[in-house]
Formats: sequence, structure tokens, C-alpha cells
Amino acid sequence: MSCTLRGYGTRIYRCCSSSGRIQSPPQVAAFTPPDHMDRDAFERRWSRLRADATVLNRVIVVDEAVAGTIGSCGEAGERQVTYWIGRSYRGRGVATDALNAFLAVDRSRPLYAHVASDTAASRRVLEKCGFRVIATEQGFAEARSAESRNWCCGSTSLRLRPSSGEELSALPPRA
Repeated sequence: MSCTLRGYGTRIYRCCSSSGRIQSPPQVAAFTPPDHMDRDAFERRWSRLRADATVLNRVIVVDEAVAGTIGSCGEAGERQVTYWIGRSYRGRGVATDALNAFLAVDRSRPLYAHVASDTAASRRVLEKCGFRVIATEQGFAEARSAESRNWCCGSTSLRLRPSSGEELSALPPRA
């Protein structure tokens, strides 16, 4: 299995916008906007995100097929990472490989992620990539229309592994 990240060209964007992403069940995509099933809302949101210089988006490609998306947004010191993996690619290490690759693209540190407490697989992905739970919070999951207990994960001790194999510390290790 070959997992790579690509930018959003027109051809890839069309594939992503029709790939069924908006059909993710709310229990998986807890932080999805409430209008996640609306094609026009999807198009407007992605147009806005693609035009925002603080947003970094990539398409996850596995064996030349679109497997998902990954990105980050926010100001320095508050950047958040987010990813979505297509149903047929889940449980195959794609999210872990993609997040590891993305961490070399977005070198901002600290980098944070929020994960619903009932999506343990996503938490495992984050932990394999160096994130640790730094807080638990109660919030409203719009896609679920319900309260959700969430973990806030941070990359304060995250280490980058450049392709050369040498290890580069993103931030000094915690004392």
C-alpha cells in the first residue's frame, strides 16, 4: 500500500467533492458542520477553505485512489489538525501514515487535535503520531446534535522524522 499526500488540483477536488465524504455518519465525524449532507454547503465551505492562506489541505491518495483528506488551520500556537478517511480505507494504517506524512508538511508546533471520546481509533492514530491527551472537555457535536465528551490532544513533545531518517525535535522535550 502506497500512501501519499497531494495538493488540491481541479481533478482531485472534483473527485473529493463527489467521493461520498459528505455521507460520513455523524458518529464518526462528530465535528462535522450541521449541514454536512448539503452539497451546496459543502462546495461553499471548500471554496472558502481553499482560499484561506492559513488553511493547509492535502488529499490522501492510496494506490492512486483518493482515500481521504487531511489539513490544518488556525494561528500559530493554536493550529488544529483534522483528517477524514474513507470508510473502505479505515483500519488499514492509512490515517497513521497520512498524519505522519502531514506532520512533515505542517511543521507548526504545537499542533492540536480534538477527538470525540467514542472514536478510540482516531485517538490511537494521534497517539501513534506523538500526540497526547492534554485535556478532556464537554462540547456540542453539531453533526450529532448532541453533547459529546471530547479529548483535546496536543503535540507539545512531538518529534518530526524527516525522510532522511534523522530525528529532529519539534519542541524541546518536557522536563
